[in-house]
Amino acid sequence: MLPTPWLDEGELKAGGGPLDNVTVVFGPDGQVIGQPTRQALAGAMRGVADSDTGAPPALFDTPAGRLGVMIGHDSLDTDQGQALVAAGAQLLAIPAWVDGDGWAGEHARWASAAAALPVPSIGVFLQGRFWDRRSDGQSFVAQGGQVHEASAGPGARLVNLWL
Repeated sequence: MLPTPWLDEGELKAGGGPLDNVTVVFGPDGQVIGQPTRQALAGAMRGVADSDTGAPPALFDTPAGRLGVMIGHDSLDTDQGQALVAAGAQLLAIPAWVDGDGWAGEHARWASAAAALPVPSIGVFLQGRFWDRRSDGQSFVAQGGQVHEASAGPGARLVNLWL
C-alpha cells in the first residue's frame, strides 16, 4: 500500500494522494519492470474492483512468457482475465488479500474464478496483520481448469507454478 505511487528511474516512489494497493513486477536482475499496477484501496477493502480503468493492460515480458497482473478481487471478474489473455498474457499473477476472517465465505468464488482462467495462474495472498486489519486467504496455482491450494495456517509460503 502506497499513496499515489510511481516509478522514477527504476525506483518506486510514494506520492501524497490516497492509498493504492500496488503490485510491482521485478526482473531476474532485481530491477522493476514497467510501471506499478495500482488498485484503489477503497475497492480492495469493499471487495469491488477499482483498478485504474484508463490504464493499459498490466502486461510484462518475462523469461517465463508474457505475464499479466490482476490485483486481488479484480481476478474474480473473468472479463478482466480474458482481456489480459486477449492482449497477449501467457500467464497471470494475482497478488491478493481477503479482509479479516472472510476466506471461508470467499473460497468458492476464488477457486471457481481461478479454474476458469484460460492460462496458467498463481494467486498469492497476504497473510498476517496489515496495519489495523487482519488478512486471510489461501495461495493457489491454477492450470488447465485445476486449482491447487497451498496449505492453510500461519506463516510464509513458497508457491511455485512450474510451466
